[in-house]
Amino acid sequence: MASTKMRILLFLLLIASCLVAKAQHVTATHVSAATRLTVPATTSQAASSTGVLAIDTDTDNVNITQSSISYYDGTRLMYVLGTDALPSVNNYVLSYDSAAKKLVWEAQSGAGVGDGDYGNITVTGGGTTWTIDAGVVALSQMANLAQDQFIGRVTASTGVPETTTITAAARTVLDDTTTSAMRTTIGLAIGTDVQAFDADLSAIAGLTSAADKGIQFTGSGTAGVFDLTAAGKALLDDADATAQRTTLGLGTVATESTVPIAKGGTGQTTAKAAYDALNGAEATVASATTTDLGAASSDKVSITGTTTITGFGTVAAGTKREGRFTGVLTLTHNATSLIVPGAANITTAAGDRFQAYSLGSGNWVVTVYTKADGTAVVGGGGVSDGDKGDITVSGSGATWTVDNDAVSNAKMANMAASTIKARVTGSTGDPEDATLSQVLDLVGSAANGDMLHRTGGSWARLAAPTQLSGSTLYYGPSGVEWVNGDTHYIYRNDFNIIASTAPGDFSNLSSSGSVAYMDPGANGIGGMNMNTGTTSTGYRHQLLGTGGSFAFGFGRTVVSWRCKVPNLSDGTDTYTMMVGAYDAVPSPVDGVWFQYTHSVNTGKFECKVADNSATTTTDSTITAAANTWYTFSIDVNAAATEAKFYINGTLVHTESGANIPQTGRVTSIATAGITKSAGTTARILSADYLDIYVKY
Repeated sequence: MASTKMRILLFLLLIASCLVAKAQHVTATHVSAATRLTVPATTSQAASSTGVLAIDTDTDNVNITQSSISYYDGTRLMYVLGTDALPSVNNYVLSYDSAAKKLVWEAQSGAGVGDGDYGNITVTGGGTTWTIDAGVVALSQMANLAQDQFIGRVTASTGVPETTTITAAARTVLDDTTTSAMRTTIGLAIGTDVQAFDADLSAIAGLTSAADKGIQFTGSGTAGVFDLTAAGKALLDDADATAQRTTLGLGTVATESTVPIAKGGTGQTTAKAAYDALNGAEATVASATTTDLGAASSDKVSITGTTTITGFGTVAAGTKREGRFTGVLTLTHNATSLIVPGAANITTAAGDRFQAYSLGSGNWVVTVYTKADGTAVVGGGGVSDGDKGDITVSGSGATWTVDNDAVSNAKMANMAASTIKARVTGSTGDPEDATLSQVLDLVGSAANGDMLHRTGGSWARLAAPTQLSGSTLYYGPSGVEWVNGDTHYIYRNDFNIIASTAPGDFSNLSSSGSVAYMDPGANGIGGMNMNTGTTSTGYRHQLLGTGGSFAFGFGRTVVSWRCKVPNLSDGTDTYTMMVGAYDAVPSPVDGVWFQYTHSVNTGKFECKVADNSATTTTDSTITAAANTWYTFSIDVNAAATEAKFYINGTLVHTESGANIPQTGRVTSIATAGITKSAGTTARILSADYLDIYVKY
């Protein structure tokens, strides 16, 4: 049949060639790559024109069987082959049916189908590859399944899907909507049917079991095993402490309030009594070649007789004995078995005493031997080791060392008058007798006019002033130093003023109240009260000089006020106290000062600095108290880059920020005052004295 189809196809190709040769055309007709003539179903051409190849699709005047293929050459009509009815869709081809002996339309397949997506199938590779599209196979297009089956693969290899039965039990799990419900369905509900996850149980589960092992926790959520010996297991299975003592072989001794010496105790209930019980009375031992001290009933022995001794017997190492001799005998030195001080034999005398301890295996060492007459033990011509008073001998008599603290003044060499022991020579060596002048030279490079003074816990040298005229020796913030008008500005005012009169060198920074003399009490000369008066906005601030006359940054400056407030600020009579160096109130433009009011910083003093109105405020941590004197000191370094605030000599804050006024800003060198903001009761700031120190 294949050869017949081939002949038909060749014939059709021949017809197509003829049509091309006659320059005719067939509408929508083509020859496929497989040499088959394809005529779409819509093609219709009457076989009435010369040279026309046509498929008759309807009944007309030309006597051609419907759907036959014919060729008309202009003079005669040539019938070729009849066909079945034309297909109603595209992509059908003519094939010859040898049994029916006619051409039939068949759906195009294989190489006869063009590439493209045909619904559920995509054709590629020139019609050679047909691929089912992803996601197009519906349940109805799949093979039928028996009831209670599902598609999967249970065979242990990769292969085609298989069907597997779903049991009734499985269905009860599959319809659950949560894992918790599934666990309940299969009887594994956590906390009911099974133990919830626990780190300690997990740690135990991770251990490897073995014989004679116990389990212990090594940390939170971690565990390990340890060796469990037969002895340990024998103790663990005992029902009570009594049984455990029996297992351990303790008997009843462990429960006795006092253990007799025979059982390893002391038979006593106090430390002193126990010590005394263990230190029994002296036992008598007769001298023998081997005088068995270990067998003595006491650690103290009295050795009688005159037999030469070469050993003290065998006893456990560490056993100690002390004793005395009652007669003359020879204690024989042996470098191994009986080591004697001086490494030589000793001839004993009545009253001689010794101390010795066992080295084990019958070997002993005599550590102390004291002759009754007080003479040293001499053996082999040398001196025995030991402390001889001011001298300690060691190395078998080879090294003699003067004891610490043994050389008294009387034992030192005599000294020249008015000298002290020192070393003024510029090298390490023996002490020398140094004169006072030489000692003072040790403090530093001494020069005419130098002074020696003590500061900071040590001695220091103060050189003579470079400017003799007008220089004054002064003790202040920098210690002992020479001051004069060219190097320092020193000011002190004790406010010994006339009542209601301000000090002559002071002026009012701002005032609506009054200033008056006050008695500062013991150790005070005078004082100044700055009074707000009874108005609710009264104020009084006093400054040294006329204001705007001082700038920081030209030298170290220390300003100290001793002040107090008789009454604290409160909600009824409210005021603000300021002490230091500032130029304006209530808000200084430039300055360094302490400030207080009850409603700010919980009533604690504040440390403040201002530079061109930019202000930094810090808590001093010191709470103000009424009628209490405070010394407020502010120490600004020479460059005005650091300001230290002190209250009663204690540093409460160190300011090193940008708002310390420097050489470009002018303020008052010392200012103090008080400003009311509420109340009609007068409030006072009292000042005992003012100290100012400036070192240029």
